[in-house]
Amino acid sequence: MSSLTVVLDACVLFPASLRDTLLRAANVDFYRMRLTDEILEEVSRNLIKKGMPEDKAQRLVAMIKERFSDAFVTQHRSMIAAMP
Repeated sequence: MSSLTVVLDACVLFPASLRDTLLRAANVDFYRMRLTDEILEEVSRNLIKKGMPEDKAQRLVAMIKERFSDAFVTQHRSMIAAMP
């Protein structure tokens, strides 16, 4: 397993080709991916806004949550509030 840990923000998960590349790299342990439910909600919301059917966006988010369940960060809001 890689020692590199990366939080993927919605902006890198929105474009399909970049999302695919990053998820494939995480899948083979090139790096340790970290996500939050809020990040995936933003991805879904923006995909729908740009024309992806809602059910397809929900399936994508569900697949990411299922496959990468160990990547989710919780109790992070206090750190966000502390950032300048």
